[in-house]
Amino acid sequence: MLHHRDVTVNAEIDAIYRVIRDPVEMFLEYRLIALDTPKASAPISEREFYDELGAELGLRYCILIICIDRYGGTETKFLYDVSRDRTIAQELLRILCEGAVTPCTASYILEDLL
Repeated sequence: MLHHRDVTVNAEIDAIYRVIRDPVEMFLEYRLIALDTPKASAPISEREFYDELGAELGLRYCILIICIDRYGGTETKFLYDVSRDRTIAQELLRILCEGAVTPCTASYILEDLL
């Protein structure tokens, strides 16, 4: 079932690619995206903005799943704020890729995992 798998790591984005040949030929791409929370318009320090929780809680990790079939049809799903912890978000990304989760079922699978 698994034809090819590749991992790309960038400072802001992790991506895993998967090509499925059987029963339907499709290309799946899973991306982990780190988003910073919007800051208040008034210039205040991060310590004041996040209180005692720490600035690391300002990062939200999201997952983007892109599916392209052999005929060029595409489907995408953006899962916003799946975790505030990078290691947990990376593990969720890996699980989704290993299970070949498609965009249409990603919300349900993620709901079960969390």
